[in-house]
Amino acid sequence: NQSTPGASVVWDFGDGSPTTTDPNPTHVYAFDGSYTVTLIATNNCGSDTTTIVIGKVDIDDLFSQSIDIYPNPTSANFYIKSAELQAENLKIEVYDAKGSVIYRKQLGRVNGIDEQIDLSSHPEGVYMVKITDGTRNASKRVIRE
Repeated sequence: NQSTPGASVVWDFGDGSPTTTDPNPTHVYAFDGSYTVTLIATNNCGSDTTTIVIGKVDIDDLFSQSIDIYPNPTSANFYIKSAELQAENLKIEVYDAKGSVIYRKQLGRVNGIDEQIDLSSHPEGVYMVKITDGTRNASKRVIRE
């Protein structure tokens, strides 16, 4: 985003997630693929649209497939569970639709995982859950209704 100060912006990350008006957002993709990212910047002189294609987003499929998130959608709490997950330095982050981190927990060494996360103090919407051990990454969506 190189728009002039005071311009309003809208980001579309091309994966069906909600757009955001955060000037410098962070976005986590849930699935492998190519994505078209669009930025629309508007000020009193008009608007300008910039589009870039992100060629290939790779998600570690085996790591990701070993992790379950339920219930999804949820009304408040959800669980992250994996009986076979083994990691040395596991970290969980949950992002809201604007790309802000609303939850972060460093678990360290794990042999299986069963974590409960409470979204009851957050509004309804789509949240991204990022789980990483430093080399492998998993990103999953959870919907709060």
